[in-house]
Amino acid sequence: MKKLILLFISLLHFQLAAAPLTPQELEKLRYNPEQAAENIVAGMSQTEKIGQLMMLDFRYWDMFLSPVPVPVININSDIKNTIYHYRLGGVVLFRENLIDTPQTVQLINDIQSSRYKLPLFISTDQEGGYITQLRVGTEMPGNMALGATRSPELAKLTGNIHGSELSALGFNMNFGPVVDINNNQNNPVIGVRAYSDRKQLTEILSAAYIRGIHQHGIVTALKHFPGHGNVSADSHIALPVVTSDKQSWRQTELPPFIHCNMVRTRL
Repeated sequence: MKKLILLFISLLHFQLAAAPLTPQELEKLRYNPEQAAENIVAGMSQTEKIGQLMMLDFRYWDMFLSPVPVPVININSDIKNTIYHYRLGGVVLFRENLIDTPQTVQLINDIQSSRYKLPLFISTDQEGGYITQLRVGTEMPGNMALGATRSPELAKLTGNIHGSELSALGFNMNFGPVVDINNNQNNPVIGVRAYSDRKQLTEILSAAYIRGIHQHGIVTALKHFPGHGNVSADSHIALPVVTSDKQSWRQTELPPFIHCNMVRTRL
């Protein structure tokens, strides 16, 4: 819980307007974030603590009551009440929710205004390549294309562009980068979403991407722990099984997560 609040505090430098705090309180957050996080958590009810761990997805609403599912592109009273009543910590938006820049900004502003106290994490999956949730903005290459360049500079530039555009719209979190090792050619879901089948190149490029996107106050979420590269099933529709042993996993799949997490903590 304290780590979530520390993430929120780290975002305040970029999003002061989103926080219902006095200038004096903001100064305290900047100079002593650890203590500020502890104070915030100590003042939370159990409902608030549980709610902060939840992230809502509402691509469609009342989809079982309508013959044709209608995407949510404007917030409704049910969603507002759900966010406020359950003290939710965040919302994840997908392509179904996002039409153009004015609509996206309005939707995110309306979502933030529905919060209980702490600003919400507003997230999406903006990887580049064919996993692109924004309908407008810069079309960036996927990770395998960046891997083929062997260029940390281009990976950082990709992160920089993603960060700039997401932050301008009101997002503060991105589900990326993908740090899976593409070491199973029968994998139906990762493939070109991975930088490489090599651990070192994956670490170098994903760390460079993180350095780029973090310049804009966007929190990153490394995926897909514990590693989705060495499976032959799509986790969206089946239960993948990793058949490699513990030692192999520690030598191959785990290191990029450790490396990138260390990079994030230093930024």
